[in-house]
Amino acid sequence: MARSPKTSKISVVWLGQWLSYLKVGQKIALGYGLALGVAVLGTTAGFTIADYYQKQALKLEEDAVEELNLLNRLYSNVLETQLHQQQLIALPKESPLWQKKYTQYLEYSAKAKQVWSEFKSVNGNIDDDDDPDEEREAVNRVLQTYDHFEVYLQQVKKLLQQVASRRSQVGEISTEQIQTQFLNLSTDSDFQLDAFSEDLNQLMKITFEEFEQAETIFRATIKLRSQIIFISLLLSIAIAALLASYTSRAIARPIQAVTNVAQQATQDSNFDLQAPVTTQDEVGVLAFSLNQLIQQVKQLLKEQIEANEQLEAKVEERTVQLQEKTSELEAILNAFPDLFFRIAIDTTVLDYKAGNQTSDLYVLPEEFLGKRLVDIFPPSIGEKLNRVIVQAQQTQSLVSIEYSLVMPNHKEHYEGRLIPFTTEQFIFIVRNVSDRKQAEKALRQSEARLRKQAQDLEQAFKQLQETQFQLVQSEKMSSLGQLVAGVAHEINNPVNFIHANLAYVFEYAQNLLRLLEAYQKYIPNPPLEIQAEIEATDFDFLSEDLPKVLNSMQVGSERIKEIVLSLRNFSRLDEAEFKLFYYQTCG
Repeated sequence: MARSPKTSKISVVWLGQWLSYLKVGQKIALGYGLALGVAVLGTTAGFTIADYYQKQALKLEEDAVEELNLLNRLYSNVLETQLHQQQLIALPKESPLWQKKYTQYLEYSAKAKQVWSEFKSVNGNIDDDDDPDEEREAVNRVLQTYDHFEVYLQQVKKLLQQVASRRSQVGEISTEQIQTQFLNLSTDSDFQLDAFSEDLNQLMKITFEEFEQAETIFRATIKLRSQIIFISLLLSIAIAALLASYTSRAIARPIQAVTNVAQQATQDSNFDLQAPVTTQDEVGVLAFSLNQLIQQVKQLLKEQIEANEQLEAKVEERTVQLQEKTSELEAILNAFPDLFFRIAIDTTVLDYKAGNQTSDLYVLPEEFLGKRLVDIFPPSIGEKLNRVIVQAQQTQSLVSIEYSLVMPNHKEHYEGRLIPFTTEQFIFIVRNVSDRKQAEKALRQSEARLRKQAQDLEQAFKQLQETQFQLVQSEKMSSLGQLVAGVAHEINNPVNFIHANLAYVFEYAQNLLRLLEAYQKYIPNPPLEIQAEIEATDFDFLSEDLPKVLNSMQVGSERIKEIVLSLRNFSRLDEAEFKLFYYQTCG
């Protein structure tokens, strides 16, 4: 039902009154919230609708691809089955390849049945209204034809089993008879491969057309998705702009009214004006405060006129006092030994105070007043002064500079402090620091002598430490030599005993092995107990490994002897003050 104009007007008035009670921050937040909410809601709705249609088109495309793959597999397996059947018919029954081809035929026929089951399960709901009439007819023809194909496969399998069972009976059945039976079976059967292939090709063609149609729909949905998103964004931006404009006007209108009153009161000096208070927010408070301020300014102006008359009398009195203070300040400045310059940003000298220190001036006062310091000073000092001025202007703080000037008979050193005075002027305070530089030079020379003495003391201390370290190491090496000599002696005695007897052990072992070999040679069939013991001890391995073990022991004892000899040589301290020692020989 349409709303009446009176009701709409009441709603607008109520909305305006409700907005007038909101704070400025709440109005701004409301405007941004409405704008962003509409934009987000519109964009989200556009994305949701577009994604829905895109998913539907993608599902159609995936279904078409899956059905094409299934039809290709079915067609391929049926052709492979028919091909192997023809190969079995052409091969003689005595051929060795017949059994292999028969096995392959069974495999492909089983695969064809498996793929057929998948096809039947996928196309079980082909009568649904979602599928086209042409596709339903093609699928029904394939289903009916494949039922005859299953009967045909059973008949062929039965006939091939009979042929396989009679292959061993010579002359039972000839190749011509087999071919005749297969030919009669192909002629009498309701299944025809050409018709079935044509039905499959027709169905594959229809499915491919569905795939192309689905792909076309998918591309169209992508385009539609972009259009929906673009339109939703435009609508969202337009609605958000309208809401933002309305909210902005609701905020700006009372502010503009207060601003107009304030400008008129200040420009025309009309302090009888009053700003309208139309809202209860910060702007309303501001308008009320402005009205109070105008009244207070009116009162203050009246009081100011009275105060100005009193102030003029006081100014005359303070001017006399200021002149007296200026004279005192000039006397104090004259007492300082520094030079004071007031310079412009381009180093032009605007004023100076030298007092009695005119001897520190590089040139006479009349030669630099009104001129640039960078033109008076040498170029190197002028460039340094320019950099300092730029730094002081950027930092607005005191910057120091040191420089030297060559006078007619001597060289003077100066320290300058540049202080920002205004945005375009600086105070440059210069002091002669030649005496301080000479004192610093003497101090640096004294410090250099002290550093030299400290380095000499440090070198002597290092030599003392090295001597002490060598004494300690010498004592350690002496104790270590005695310990090594004792260890070498304790190791040498048992090693000599073992090394001396290894030769006899090796000889005795060789004799025993020759004796056992002689026993095996002349008594080839020893008692069963001896044979069992020989097998248990693995005599062949023992006779082969025992010499190797003895040789390893011999090498080990030789190695120990060399280690003992190295330790004994290391422990002899009376042959030289220093000895080379290769610790690898003790490894």
